[in-house]
Amino acid sequence: MRFAKRVGESALTARDRAVARIRGASDVRIHWMGPTPLDRRVRRLEVRVLPLDDCAIPSLFEARFFVSGKDIGGNRWMGWDPDKILGVASPLLPIGPPRRVAVYRCACTNAGCASLAPLIRQAGDYVQWLDVKSLTGVFEEEPTSEHPLTADQKPSADYAGIAFDASQYRSEIARASMDRSWESTSRVTARLLQELLLRERKHFS
Repeated sequence: MRFAKRVGESALTARDRAVARIRGASDVRIHWMGPTPLDRRVRRLEVRVLPLDDCAIPSLFEARFFVSGKDIGGNRWMGWDPDKILGVASPLLPIGPPRRVAVYRCACTNAGCASLAPLIRQAGDYVQWLDVKSLTGVFEEEPTSEHPLTADQKPSADYAGIAFDASQYRSEIARASMDRSWESTSRVTARLLQELLLRERKHFS
């Protein structure tokens, strides 16, 4: 019998792989061996760009994250503007050492208020959102921060760690980044103007 392949803190049995082929990747169960509590399934990520609720400005949108069909932000959390959290250099993409990324921020809209921030890392065939914390005063205008964590910043009781199939995860980030169908006319104009200015700057530099 072939041994299950160990990836980071996980091992996927032959039976799990057989179940995956029948039921689909979202139902695969992983046997986590590390001390960090994790959801024991491999989840599917879906990114949706939606207009901000109760907002009179038509050019304001947010990126929301659905894990196996469920919006993990619910009503409490507000998403970031798509141009801040998506794109080729999206902070959602794991690079080098794990980094903490605010995937949602407080719906009160005050800069620096609470954020929902997991550590994002890749472990073999999986992308993991680990050690999910609700943090205050760390993420102000961007979903990433160089500020160190302090003792009063606590784990979120609402979420365990989440594991995604790395290929599906990266493909979904790329798809959402390329899809501009949600853009309002004013945003399209602003983006095209910015791209033109960047090209001109490069031409004359």
